[in-house]
Amino acid sequence: MGRTPTKAFDHVETFEDLSNTIFKMLLDYPHANYMDDASLQESILSHAKMTEEQKKYLLKFVKQVDRKLSFSGAARGNIFHKLPTILAGTIYIANHEEEIKDLTIDELIVLSRFSIVEPPGFYEGAVDYLGKDLLSAVVGKHFDYTYQSAFLDYAESRIREGHTKEATAAYIRDIPIDDLKKETFEYERKLIEEAGKYL
Repeated sequence: MGRTPTKAFDHVETFEDLSNTIFKMLLDYPHANYMDDASLQESILSHAKMTEEQKKYLLKFVKQVDRKLSFSGAARGNIFHKLPTILAGTIYIANHEEEIKDLTIDELIVLSRFSIVEPPGFYEGAVDYLGKDLLSAVVGKHFDYTYQSAFLDYAESRIREGHTKEATAAYIRDIPIDDLKKETFEYERKLIEEAGKYL
């Protein structure tokens, strides 16, 4: 019995390869894309009008997503999370260059994952809403994407409670990692409990 491949975009070398792969995935695994419908349309349109520089950057972004979001045993190279993250990243790279120009690729990955379920209008103000400092704090807190993603969800809940993005970034940066994991787990547990009430 062979090992389950963890990479889904390993064969992608050119933008044409990427385009073909993305559209094949959208057709073959529609369940793997839980993106907002309007944002999906925006991503497809954005993909078609990218400049050469944007195409190069998207290829780098895809390779990093493929590496960071690969978990052993995940079905089909974990495209369930990779595909919508890449589609969301496409919107940022094609349409919001100025807003994301100071972000690292890892910060853009976490931002893109966070944006998947949001409508197109969210993308324009997302970096300003969350702040480069907060995205940096989240990425710097743990090397594992799963934790980074969960920490950003928790951090954003603090912003919604009325904390500033600056105070939230400082809080994430300063809190001991084990305490942050506990608080994040507690936040996620409450979300699941709330969701359970409506099932």
